[in-house]
Amino acid sequence: LETDQQALDQLIESYKNLKEDIEKNKSKILLENKQKALQANELQHQRLESLISSVQKEDIRKSKEVATEARKQIQKNREKLKADIGDIKAATTAKRDPVEITEGMFVRMAEGTETGRVEELRKNKALVSFKAMKTLVNLSELEPVKLAENNKLKKISGINYTEAASQFSPKIDVRGLRTDEALHEVEIQLDKAVLLNYHSITILHGKGDGILRKMIRQMLKKYDIVKDVRSEHADMGGDGITLVDLE
Repeated sequence: LETDQQALDQLIESYKNLKEDIEKNKSKILLENKQKALQANELQHQRLESLISSVQKEDIRKSKEVATEARKQIQKNREKLKADIGDIKAATTAKRDPVEITEGMFVRMAEGTETGRVEELRKNKALVSFKAMKTLVNLSELEPVKLAENNKLKKISGINYTEAASQFSPKIDVRGLRTDEALHEVEIQLDKAVLLNYHSITILHGKGDGILRKMIRQMLKKYDIVKDVRSEHADMGGDGITLVDLE
């Protein structure tokens, strides 16, 4: 009986050892499987990063190609526009009747709207005062101000632009003046408006018998710089006020 008990104890001990070995092997196998899975995951991650990098590089390359092509097209369009502008300027200059530019004359840049005064001639250029700024301009780029008489402006050739701009009002009130006085005042103020680059003025002359209004509007027809002449809205003064649009 004692021998049987010993045999049973040994069998139990062997079973325990076998169970421990199995558990160890299971843990080892599980660990190995986990490690293999981790390695596989790491490999997948590396491949994914490589793929992303390749795609990004390809996208960057394509983006650079698109940007380069767009830049070339923009440059091509810019050069064509410059060439077209040059052709237009050349054609415009060629068509324009040559006009002698003299000192004291009031002029504009051919493509501009600002009026200036020729202070000095220097060979094929002119020193022109545009308000507070003076600049050298090619004579070919200048054209006289299209007023009824450019010489009239010489009466105010000594104008201080800053002072004139602060004192000038585009609303000209000639009510109560004799016809000749009213016409003279409108001429002077209109010339100042052109010099100061106003694009519209308002003339208050009153209604009366309408003679002064007709005389003023008849005089305005002499000015090529005048684009449009009309009466104010009926609610704002009607025929007693003349609105003048300038180029």
